[in-house]
Amino acid sequence: MMDSPRITSSKNAHLKLNKKPRKSPTRMSVKVVFIPLEKLHGKTQAKLLKIHSLTVAMLPPVAAKRGFIDQFITVSTKNGTFPALLVLDKKLKEDISIVAESVVSYTNLISEGDDITLSSHCPKLFAEDVSFCHVSHKELSGSVLFTQFLKEQLVFSNLVICASMNIVVQYLSQKVTLKVQNVKFFAVHETQCPQTPFQCIWQTHIHTECATEALMKPMNHEIEFKDVGGYQTELQNLHNQIDMLFSPTPNVKPVKGILISGASGCGKSLIGEALKAKFGNKCISILLEDVKSKFRGETEQNLKKIFNKAAIRAPCLLFIDDIDILCSSRDKSGNTGIVTALLHLMDGLTSSMDGIMVIATASNPQTLDAALRRPGRLSYDLLLPPPDEYARIDILQKMLAGVPHDLEVSDIMTIAANTHGYVGGDLRSVVMESVMQTEGKILSKQDLDASLTIIKPAALRDSTVSELEIKLSDICGYERIKSKLQEAISLTLSHGSVFQRCGISPPSRFLLFGPPGCGKSSIILALANEFHLSVISVKRSTVLGKYFGESEQNLAKIFSQASNSSPCILHFENFEGLAGKKKLGEDGGTDLECRIINHLKVQLDGIVRNDGVFIFAETNRPDLLNKDVIRPGRFNEYYLVDLPEPEDRQLILSKYMSSCRLLEYASLDDLVNLTRSFTVAEILHFIEEVKIQSKQDHILKLSDSLSTVANDNSVEEILESVIPRTSQKMLQKYQNFAHTHCAVESKEMSN
Repeated sequence: MMDSPRITSSKNAHLKLNKKPRKSPTRMSVKVVFIPLEKLHGKTQAKLLKIHSLTVAMLPPVAAKRGFIDQFITVSTKNGTFPALLVLDKKLKEDISIVAESVVSYTNLISEGDDITLSSHCPKLFAEDVSFCHVSHKELSGSVLFTQFLKEQLVFSNLVICASMNIVVQYLSQKVTLKVQNVKFFAVHETQCPQTPFQCIWQTHIHTECATEALMKPMNHEIEFKDVGGYQTELQNLHNQIDMLFSPTPNVKPVKGILISGASGCGKSLIGEALKAKFGNKCISILLEDVKSKFRGETEQNLKKIFNKAAIRAPCLLFIDDIDILCSSRDKSGNTGIVTALLHLMDGLTSSMDGIMVIATASNPQTLDAALRRPGRLSYDLLLPPPDEYARIDILQKMLAGVPHDLEVSDIMTIAANTHGYVGGDLRSVVMESVMQTEGKILSKQDLDASLTIIKPAALRDSTVSELEIKLSDICGYERIKSKLQEAISLTLSHGSVFQRCGISPPSRFLLFGPPGCGKSSIILALANEFHLSVISVKRSTVLGKYFGESEQNLAKIFSQASNSSPCILHFENFEGLAGKKKLGEDGGTDLECRIINHLKVQLDGIVRNDGVFIFAETNRPDLLNKDVIRPGRFNEYYLVDLPEPEDRQLILSKYMSSCRLLEYASLDDLVNLTRSFTVAEILHFIEEVKIQSKQDHILKLSDSLSTVANDNSVEEILESVIPRTSQKMLQKYQNFAHTHCAVESKEMSN
């Protein structure tokens, strides 16, 4: 068959990802200079005669100096951006030229002397379905032999093109010109990136037709509701409301407006495209670029025209995407004219609203003008929450349906379980990245796992997210604390619904206190790695703002990001900096601290639900914490991460000093006793100093007796240089705080 995939015979041949960091693309501005094809080197001419599109010729020294090392580059003109083939030729008289034959059909886009910008980076996707229309030699339209020949040339040449571009292919000594009419990509809808450059692979389906046929039969790639995964219940509720408009029930009036809200990338715009595909001309979409105008009053007139158009088609749906941008609150510098006009239109003051249902989407519904939310307007709320594990399985299965892969159902379930906080847009980015990296090979689980290390959830990109990978096994000692925290998180994740049915709040808020350098932060990061949770680090500097109310907004934004990315860990570093003992009137500006503390109380009291968010607060000075913030009820459990016990110190020393020559002269038990008042950080510092000293002693060619004395003296010198910095007074404060807040632990320690 013509379009049968040829790479299925090598299922296990996967391209390894390049682990080297990507360099930033090089850009350079030049003026267009044309060069005839016959002026190029003979081998270059032969290469371009087979098949070519837009081609840029460059001198090799110029390309090497400016970093143009890839086969394809990006050309930006005043009329658009296009991919172009880069050829290196020593016979050029100019540094950079454009092959005249490659722009024979672009005379209206690129002209001699135009200013253009060249970029060394040319991102691309892989095409699943491409339709070409014949600009010349229309008699070849639909020819199976020509289509097969065209596909082979596209695959062998790795040609990168985009929609509306022309290509020239030599077939039976004739130059055949074709135009890219339509394209469909693997794992992504073409409506989301219509002008994205693409490559053809053996799985790509190629169609050729004449220009008239292409206009009469456009490729239909409309998104349907079956393509939207993960929100079956929400979509059913939406259909129920819409059915009341198109199939009215006596004495039951349909709602006038529906507000679909959710995080960016969860599929709100996708639902709008599915509505358009299902209801056709009975659904009118309002795009911001089609409505907003820089002229006063024109935006309101555009809205009125669209509402009048919908009234003629009644019953009709009116879909407004990103209404929170169009109609932000008038109390916060929103456009009063646009909001007022939309309110009048929805109330039917300027035209009849009978038979019209407004469906709007918003990523930040709290910024909407409050008048839009009252009954009779956008009164029905449809929230799209972050997808859970089962929803992510459904989303991944729908995205991978059109992608050649060898993933089993168990593989998809594993990936879904490890993608906490990923919405549909993030998962699409993961699949797209995997498809681009495999370069036409069959997709495997290893490809998706590699992409997950690159693509992070969009909700966490604007926040400080820790990426350190620490395992619980890397932390020596503190077994009781690790097991307790591990059990608490496991119970909450696995049996959270059981806690709710019993009316019990699951353990999700923990306070870790103790001397600095004992591994509090490392334990938190290790727990996150154990359960594949994202960690959002919160510091005093990330919360405080210079304007009134800005600090509370920053804190609320952090909690909102954590809620949208749940399950995740919210890690408060140096908690005393945000929740310290400061009262109004002390040390100037303490009103800010009071307002932050009040906001923390609201979040920790559970007034604002944060299901799936584990709050870890760690501090070195528990005596400075505000007692109201850390009272029982606001924190579920308290843990003293004290100085390491003798068995913990023995584990640390034996793990990191196993290859050290010093153990030949000093026993492990002696070192455990000598470091009894050391923190973990101080012990590790001591080990590093010992290793450095051991290497220096190994270089010296001394007798055995002198070496022994030298090593004994070295241990004493190193111990004198590493001074324990945790005072007995501070240790007593930790014990007093532990006796007050974690009595069970204190009793065990005293015993």
